[in-house]
Amino acid sequence: MRQASNAKKSSPAIFLLLSLTACSSLGQRPLDSSGYAGMTCVELNQQIARTAADISRVAIQRGNTARTDIPTWVLGGRQVADKVMERQSKRIARLQEEQQALTAARRANCGV
Repeated sequence: MRQASNAKKSSPAIFLLLSLTACSSLGQRPLDSSGYAGMTCVELNQQIARTAADISRVAIQRGNTARTDIPTWVLGGRQVADKVMERQSKRIARLQEEQQALTAARRANCGV
């Protein structure tokens, strides 16, 4: 009976890992900083804030994935979690590059 209760507890974790794996590759686009030159200071500030929020959100997701207790009987569960965390780390790096480009554009356009 105890094994059945453990299986029920780990099912949401497995679903979470599989859904994160599928969704982590969505929204990947190449960085195009040419559009930043035409943005106003307010638009740049808003975009920087959105990017910072995205970085925080993905970092929290990565931390939650790292802390997920994956049962030993789930074959390949740890590898899936590691792959998800790797993708999230790449996304954070891409968002940080975007934020640096936005900051440079703000410095050039707004003198800040």
